[in-house]
Amino acid sequence: MPRAQDKLKHQSKAGCTMDVSVETTSAIGRKMTVKVPAEQLDGAVAARLKRLARTAKIPGFRPGKIPMKVIESRFADQALAEAADEIISSSYREAINGESLDAAGPPSIEPKNLTRGEDLEFIANFEVFPEVPRTDIQDMPIERQTCEVVDDDIDRTIETLREQRTTYEAAEKASEEGDRVLMDFEGRVDGEVFEGGEAKDYPVVLGKGALLPE
Repeated sequence: MPRAQDKLKHQSKAGCTMDVSVETTSAIGRKMTVKVPAEQLDGAVAARLKRLARTAKIPGFRPGKIPMKVIESRFADQALAEAADEIISSSYREAINGESLDAAGPPSIEPKNLTRGEDLEFIANFEVFPEVPRTDIQDMPIERQTCEVVDDDIDRTIETLREQRTTYEAAEKASEEGDRVLMDFEGRVDGEVFEGGEAKDYPVVLGKGALLPE
């Protein structure tokens, strides 16, 4: 299948221009590559490190007085991962909105570059809803389905309804076909009772073949 690719630039909420390219991989498949400028990632990491500097607790330092170099050495990786995750999530939403794409589900995200001082780049693979052409149903032929009901059909239906609504009363007589009896039974395989193969006071209508033959 031929692949079409569009390359566009979009303005992110942070005011930075991000590069977006969309490749059609199938009728509903899309592969979107997004590149976010380094300054947006670096700014987000720096903001997180500053917040951590105000709240972090490290032995030997008073809260809020920890040197930024110490904060960097302890929390740089954490801040980078959190910042990148947030930027990828927001950039993906902005990119599909900017491209007027209607994603049918969550994307598969593949980070390509998450290095401070360099552009953040990731690939999002996802599917879009298929385009359904509008159809004028006014001129569509409609075939009316008909069926013939004969007396036998009516008789069978009446008999089925009669059986479904049958009521039973206790009787002091030998049971016969059509009677309902309550019975206890055990099902065995190689002489052993198997799970779910036993019951007590189980209602059975004689002659209906509800149980396995002996």
